[in-house]
Amino acid sequence: MKRLIAYLIICVLMAVSFVACSKTKQSEPVKTIKPGEKIQITSSSLTDDGKWKTVITSSDGENKSPQLSWTPVENASCYAIYMIDTSANNW
Repeated sequence: MKRLIAYLIICVLMAVSFVACSKTKQSEPVKTIKPGEKIQITSSSLTDDGKWKTVITSSDGENKSPQLSWTPVENASCYAIYMIDTSANNW
């Protein structure tokens, strides 16, 4: 009988812990840039003809990250920058 009571207590405690751990904070909706809003990105790592300076490229340079600056977007908590190297032939 004592084993049954101990078993039931353990089951109740486990159930309570699962319920307590399952309560998560609701996430806020993702905010996106509205159509017509723009973000301006500039870089001192570009040459006058719009190409990356040699120290930026990995094939014949030092494989350094480019310097990037942008205008802040109101209420933005993070930014994602996606770049494609069109000269790499899909590596």
